[in-house]
Amino acid sequence: MAEPKAFGRYLLLDRVAFGGMAEIYTAKSFGADGFDRLLAIKRVLPSVADDDQFVEMFKDEAKITRALNHGNIVQVTDFGKIEGSYYLAMEYISGKDLKALWGQAATSGDHLDPILVAYIVASIAEGLSYAHNATDATGKALGVIHRDVTPQNVLISWDGEVKLVDFGIAKARAKSLKTEVGVLKGKFAYMSPEQVRGLPLTKKTDIFSLGTVLYELLTSERAFDQETDYAIMESVRRVDIVDPAVHNPEAPDELVRICAKAMSYSEEERYVDGEHMARDLRTWIASTGRNVGRLELASFLKSSFPNDFREERSRLTRYAQVKPDALANATENAPIREAGTSTKKVTTVRLGVATGSLPKVPMTTGTAPLGGQTLPSSTPKREKKNWLPMLVFILMALISSMMGLRAYQWWESRPGVLEISTRPAVVEVFINDVFAGVTSPGPDGRGLFASQRPRGDLKVLLRAAGYKDNSEALTLVAGEVFKLAPDLAPDIPTLGHLDLVVYPPHATVMDGENPLPLSEGRGRLSLEEGRTKELKIRANNHEPQNVIVGPVTPGETVEQEIRLALSRWLLKVTPNPADAKVEARVGDRTKRSVGITELRGLHPGETVRVKVSGRRCRSKRLRVQSDGLEIVERTVQLRCRKR
Repeated sequence: MAEPKAFGRYLLLDRVAFGGMAEIYTAKSFGADGFDRLLAIKRVLPSVADDDQFVEMFKDEAKITRALNHGNIVQVTDFGKIEGSYYLAMEYISGKDLKALWGQAATSGDHLDPILVAYIVASIAEGLSYAHNATDATGKALGVIHRDVTPQNVLISWDGEVKLVDFGIAKARAKSLKTEVGVLKGKFAYMSPEQVRGLPLTKKTDIFSLGTVLYELLTSERAFDQETDYAIMESVRRVDIVDPAVHNPEAPDELVRICAKAMSYSEEERYVDGEHMARDLRTWIASTGRNVGRLELASFLKSSFPNDFREERSRLTRYAQVKPDALANATENAPIREAGTSTKKVTTVRLGVATGSLPKVPMTTGTAPLGGQTLPSSTPKREKKNWLPMLVFILMALISSMMGLRAYQWWESRPGVLEISTRPAVVEVFINDVFAGVTSPGPDGRGLFASQRPRGDLKVLLRAAGYKDNSEALTLVAGEVFKLAPDLAPDIPTLGHLDLVVYPPHATVMDGENPLPLSEGRGRLSLEEGRTKELKIRANNHEPQNVIVGPVTPGETVEQEIRLALSRWLLKVTPNPADAKVEARVGDRTKRSVGITELRGLHPGETVRVKVSGRRCRSKRLRVQSDGLEIVERTVQLRCRKR
């Protein structure tokens, strides 16, 4: 443990995290009668203390989080400013983040227990639901949107508690034009399609991000795993993901369905809120017959990270030994020094120029006599000249010229700043035919990009999928800001739309290697003029089917219904006596058997007529149903008399 440092009424123990904008310490506070509490202190770095925009967003985060009081959200206990530095005091969570849990599974090649996964995600969903619906003291909705639901921002304590952290910081970063290329790397993969496109955000943005987390926990693979930020954002924009069953064939179908609904391209097709998603997850957990909760999660976490757990126990023991007098001693003997400050003395050298007048040099004049005669004259003694002032003057003039030249060269070599604001929000930027980065979605729905460049002529190419390239030639002036704000022209082919209605609703529709986003058996497919497309449709206990769709008229939307045949439909008939022959007829097809009749190739909605041969019985008509993912089994009781 580092030497404790006083920070107002808190005692800082160890710095546990350090980023570009803030740092986090473990800390202790003390009260009367030996009361103490272990906390986490998040403090704004001095380097960004003058960034008014970030400081304001940090304040907003404090206000928002302070108003949230839920078991699945880290509680903020204090907010203030000490020694010119804003800080947040939060409850200390001893455990691991969800990224570590996912990373261990991904590294080992194993898959997490799906029931534990469902429990974790349900807990996050309940925390989000509370935040989304939170109100202030007057009953006014706070309108909280997390915007950064990622595995890094979910903490799991050694006691099995699931906590969501970091409200508001992602929003602060997105608003800053100072964001450099790559700052948001790793965050794009958890954005929603509307977030990437720079559209207004709702709470369903967080639902999509949570669906992405569920996908990764189920499969131990990233949902959007491309090499570049631009490629990731393009995949997110199209919701271009691999069927979870490809990565994990043992993933429960119900969890796959929940994941697909949360990650629907259309906001209308996603869960209404986190509560509905949590309800489906907990209903599925209950259906498994396993009683999973906080204790089971705690046991799993400790067994997965035994060394980390022992180290944490040891660290907490040391923290417990820190007493209130340590705060007084730290205040007196070890005043806190801001991280990143320097105590190095700076010496300034002033360069001056001496001024004065040159010494007067006496002049000797004479007149030659006419006729070329030389008159006698007396030649005065020549005075010795003092050249030192002249040399000093020349030297100072040279130094001054050199300094002026260097100043001019520095002035002319200053970089210019290129600021680009685009629509759409996600655009590739090429400068002088070299890839420079990708615009970051801003709060106003436009893409933002900023870069320092040497003065001179630049050729800027902007490129986005579905839009025509935009090329600009400009001249960047030293030390000045050049602002470029183009709206790229759409390059949209003439499209028609096909609304698919698939039975059963849980079926998977594959468009080549990519699954078509469906919600409750409905999805939309866009086709270019005159084009057709072959789709493959499959579902458990149903016959897979290839179907060709299209063409459609440009600008027209057509609905097409697809019904998959059941692979097996078991019909159990119990006549009296039990050995009677059963006759099942579907259309022109008739099958006779004793007891259980197995029927194949049936379509939901068809009618099966059941009767018993050789007996006086009343026949029954049954309507074929799929009943979800299980093999359908129907039991029919017929009472018959011998003829």
